[in-house]
Amino acid sequence: MLTLALLLNANIRGTGFYRTVYYLPSVVPTVAAVIVWIFIFETRRGILNFGLELLGLPTIQWLSDPNWAMPALIIMSLWTIGAARSPWLDCRASPRSCTKPPRSTAPTARKGCSASPCRS
Repeated sequence: MLTLALLLNANIRGTGFYRTVYYLPSVVPTVAAVIVWIFIFETRRGILNFGLELLGLPTIQWLSDPNWAMPALIIMSLWTIGAARSPWLDCRASPRSCTKPPRSTAPTARKGCSASPCRS
């Protein structure tokens, strides 16, 4: 990792390209999520407004109307809660022996144990 950091900070030709290629995997999921949310909240052809039209309700300008922009942002922020809670989804399935710390200080994986944050 140190070698990679030194190479990405070196003053050589193409460093910007290599930095972009290195950082791209962390940016792509965010860009994809933004595109999905635009598709959901789009005023004329968005999924939410399509559903409202099917129910015979008026469409909403989700992101341009001051009364609806905050609820739209709240909906988007609630979507990220699942990512923060996912490590605790397997708490009930963890064997009791897996929740005890290993005796040695070396990081070793036990057979049948997952890296669960759960403690009993």
